[in-house]
Amino acid sequence: MTKISTQNMGQLPNVATLKRALRAAAMLDALLDPTDPGDRYYQFEHTSPAKPWVSIGYWRNGSGDHLDAIFGRHGCLIRGFNHEARHMSPYRKTPPEVYPGVLDHIPAEFEDCRQVIHPSWWADTTFCIWRGHHDARWGIGTIDFPDAKDPDGSQWVLPYLDGRPDSYLEHAHDYYDATHLTLEQTVAFFETTPLTQSMAKAINPDCVFQEVLKEATHIGYPINQSDAGRTTNG
Repeated sequence: MTKISTQNMGQLPNVATLKRALRAAAMLDALLDPTDPGDRYYQFEHTSPAKPWVSIGYWRNGSGDHLDAIFGRHGCLIRGFNHEARHMSPYRKTPPEVYPGVLDHIPAEFEDCRQVIHPSWWADTTFCIWRGHHDARWGIGTIDFPDAKDPDGSQWVLPYLDGRPDSYLEHAHDYYDATHLTLEQTVAFFETTPLTQSMAKAINPDCVFQEVLKEATHIGYPINQSDAGRTTNG
């Protein structure tokens, strides 16, 4: 099977599915690594008073590769950076310059998404794609790609956004050595099953549930109302 990339986006999920998947991945990462958010691959910012119309899913691998999936009024805008994409890296030039076409054709309706992250992040970009809520496919700018394998680095990064529970499970087993995590548990989160204390404890028996609730609120992951007020660890 051909890997997902900016030149092969047919396997990327639609906007709603991607948003659910990134939120689920962030919630699971928070349970598997409750002490150090900086080490997590996935994080999700549900909203804030400054930008109540937008949510952002973050992916970081700790090796210099990263992307942001920004969900706004009209859909999702994704920007990414791969530090090994030398053919299309902004740092191929001095001073750095984003490769022509990568950011030049973003539709105007995604301006709300573009404005919510710092301009320096956009300067640190090797690929960018977008999709409206009602669009049939993901879009990309008009780009004269260099003749190279994976020129923008997206083939290495975008597969982490395939929206599949089994892909996340493979990540959790490999990165966190969380071999106790099952596909059934993972599917429950990807189906946005409201969080309960028993769900959290089954994944991380040592988690402090009131801290888990704070994480869930920040992520925007739903909480079972019978567990929402719990303040004990048992």
